[in-house]
Amino acid sequence: MFRSFRARQGVGGPQAIFGSLFAWVRVPKPSRPCGPIRESLREFIVGRMAIEPGARYPANTLLRRRRHSASSLAREKEIHPKTLNRALVLTGLVPEGDPDRVDGHLSVEARTGELLADRLADATSVARIPDQLGCTRTQAEQLVRHEFIDRICGRTGPDETMSNMVANEDVDAFLVRFRATGVPVESSDANMRNGIDAAKVAKRKVIDVVRLVLEGELARVELLDEDLRLKSVLVDPDEVGRLLDAREARGRLPIREAAERLRLKNGGVRALVTERDRDARPYLRAFVKGDPLSTETYWFDPLDLDEFAAGHVDLSTLAEERGISPNALRRQLNDDGIEPIFSWERLEKLVYRRADL
Repeated sequence: MFRSFRARQGVGGPQAIFGSLFAWVRVPKPSRPCGPIRESLREFIVGRMAIEPGARYPANTLLRRRRHSASSLAREKEIHPKTLNRALVLTGLVPEGDPDRVDGHLSVEARTGELLADRLADATSVARIPDQLGCTRTQAEQLVRHEFIDRICGRTGPDETMSNMVANEDVDAFLVRFRATGVPVESSDANMRNGIDAAKVAKRKVIDVVRLVLEGELARVELLDEDLRLKSVLVDPDEVGRLLDAREARGRLPIREAAERLRLKNGGVRALVTERDRDARPYLRAFVKGDPLSTETYWFDPLDLDEFAAGHVDLSTLAEERGISPNALRRQLNDDGIEPIFSWERLEKLVYRRADL
């Protein structure tokens, strides 16, 4: 009944949705007891719909709110309902919703929705992070892209504005974590540099230096005044270079060998690194070695290559597995609505997710 009501875009609450069934269980006649369906219907209503506290649905009064709709939560938190609805859908809290249309019959668990609304009220754009951390726009985007600072919606998506929103408290929390392993000093060693300058000296990316600090890999980390923000953390560029060189040599493969293992060309492997999958993550993780101002050199963990190969298959291999011609299989896949991860031009072959097949 609920699905049918939503499908025809009906308007109204439980009375409109359940009609005479709702009226019957709400005020049952002594001669016609409802039985257990009364409590079942009540639990469905208060467990799926945004019912106001104090309402009787049916019989017992609802003492506290259990669910919020986008509209009820927007009223409580004084946020525009369309903005809040978009956030609820894009974060997956209301996965069946439409980011462009507020549906009053869809709801979220009250406390979960309130936490998201509070983060949204405290949100700022990625473009404002440089002012808060004292870094460049590119460095701020890398901190978010590598998930050192979480997006409000947890992933990228078609909505550029929403996918670039972060909570101010998460930016502050990142700085606390970044300084956590350091030792305060009044004056630093002559060889120590802040993370941004150390990356330039070591000819590395700032994001690699940040990762070493956060993972506690550096033996020497010094702290200046917190007002210097990202530049308040000092590291030894020589130590940074040695550690990153050691990491890259630890069984990782250059792009040429990665391409051979995946039976792709180098350009196809680069596409897997730079493009994002359905979860807004790179199809293939890469480690970057070399001068960040020059052409990037990618290195790959063999386990990552094996994982990609196990989860994907090219058209020719799949056709051989199924014993039909590639052209016939391609027509069959098209008819079933199954698309390759890229066009033929990107990889010079058609590659499919095995999970889609």
